[in-house]
Amino acid sequence: MGLSVKSDLIAARPRKAGWRVNVIVTLVSLGLSLLLAEALLRWVGHDHPQWNKLDPLVGWRPRGGVTGWYSGEVDNYIAINQEGYRDVDHPLAKPPGTYRILLLGDSMSEGVEVALQDVYWKRLESILPECPAFSGRRIEVISLAVNGYGTAQEYLTLRERGLKYRPDLVLLAFFTGNDFTDNTKALGRHRHRPYFVLRDGSLVLEQTAGMALDFASHQRFEYWRQRLLDPIRIVQLFRQAQTRLRVLLRYGRADPNRIDQPGLDSRIFVPPATPDWEQAWAVTEALINAIAESARANGATFAMTTLTNPFQVLPDAATRDRFAKELGVQNLTYPDRRLAEFAADRGYPDATLAPALAAYAAEHHAALHGSDPREPIGHWNALGHRLAAQELGRNLCDFMAAGRLSPAPTPPQSGSNTLR
Repeated sequence: MGLSVKSDLIAARPRKAGWRVNVIVTLVSLGLSLLLAEALLRWVGHDHPQWNKLDPLVGWRPRGGVTGWYSGEVDNYIAINQEGYRDVDHPLAKPPGTYRILLLGDSMSEGVEVALQDVYWKRLESILPECPAFSGRRIEVISLAVNGYGTAQEYLTLRERGLKYRPDLVLLAFFTGNDFTDNTKALGRHRHRPYFVLRDGSLVLEQTAGMALDFASHQRFEYWRQRLLDPIRIVQLFRQAQTRLRVLLRYGRADPNRIDQPGLDSRIFVPPATPDWEQAWAVTEALINAIAESARANGATFAMTTLTNPFQVLPDAATRDRFAKELGVQNLTYPDRRLAEFAADRGYPDATLAPALAAYAAEHHAALHGSDPREPIGHWNALGHRLAAQELGRNLCDFMAAGRLSPAPTPPQSGSNTLR
């Protein structure tokens, strides 16, 4: 009996020891597999960093000096300059003989879907010197465009980052697809986005990310997570998969035959029918005025360009007409026409790109948005950027020849555009 018990104890020890060995072997194998996977991802050049960091005023901005692959409609290798924008680095002092343009915009102008030299505003640097009205001056375009920005963020960016460059021209690139909804809390509802409201005819900054009680701790957490985890390629791969799954579950597959596309709002094609949309238009127009006044107060001219919404330039004109009919309007030009009238009333040069680009798309049956001609939605592709550059360059040349891009006297500060 005693020998049996002793034998059982002796047999149990190897089993227990074997269990521990199995766990250790499994953990070591897993660790080596992860290290091998990390090395393999680095060897093949997989580098998809987290591009943005939190900012207390504008909500977010790109991390300066970051390079890598940007995954979206297409995978494209891009670089962020030291200031934190998708552009080359620019000196603060303007070189002699240079006409400096400061561009404000969102993802349509950031243009991560194409090479930097193909983005429309970068093309202006070679297009505008051919215009006699610019007298052979060197053209320098400084882009402060950021993915997801609305007009409020662009206005704050101009005041905080843009005016120090002493531009000759501040050019606002307005995207009707979502800039209106980005400008009001009732329609946008983004926890980090700054929002202005109109009170007694004045713009009041009602919300910024930094006003949240937990912002400082959230910002510190994000900072250290980016420093410690973001360089790990396996973490990047997992984050990519998580993001794509979230987008798929939220939006499903994009359908060019629908007018309710992800990130866009079809209500911009009709006159505002609710108080929230009336407020969106009023705040947006006040913000445009505020940008113009800030530019003029600092010795720069102000102009704007209204970019194309993908539905306005679909290759199939019949599909455009069908969308308009579904919305109960004759065409899809309401936001462009209203912005053009607004700009004309205030003397702002406005280059509306949709008519020319829509005509080209219909004539050549060419997709100007998106990477797949069968789904001509999303951001501009290389052809869209090229045509936009040509049309915008022609307009700026005409504006310059007419003397409309020369700095004007500072206008009196109207109450409707005063920041409080």
